[in-house]
Amino acid sequence: MTRSFRHLPVMLEEIVSIFADVPPGWLVDMTLGGGGHSRRLLEKRQDCRILGLDRDLEALAAAGLPADF
Repeated sequence: MTRSFRHLPVMLEEIVSIFADVPPGWLVDMTLGGGGHSRRLLEKRQDCRILGLDRDLEALAAAGLPADF
């Protein structure tokens, strides 16, 4: 039985606000989940790139990464 992955990012705008003054460059999201926080950060901070990591393969797939990544 396959369970579907669902994740609702919490405190989304607060997280974006915290990163507003971070210098441009690479950020590491160690709990990528469905990619909600990272996606919003990239929308607001085109001067940043994100390396997203997660142990949950379903979460990585939900974030748009290929299943064999």
